[in-house]
Amino acid sequence: MNFVYNYIEYEEIGSSTLKDIITLKRGDCTEYAQLFVALARLNSIPAMEVGGFTPKAEGLGNRVLILMDKD
Repeated sequence: MNFVYNYIEYEEIGSSTLKDIITLKRGDCTEYAQLFVALARLNSIPAMEVGGFTPKAEGLGNRVLILMDKD
């Protein structure tokens, strides 16, 4: 997670492809989530991006869900 946080400079740029995210190193919650999901899946960690409203936050945003084994 620290890698994604440090890799992308926050900027609202609209929708981007994964290639754009890697090349431009800019984005908002959508790009952070897309890069995190891609890296998780490359490491065989089931993950998906979810958009939604978060109370007491700035409103709409993208989050990542991952499946973690209890073991």
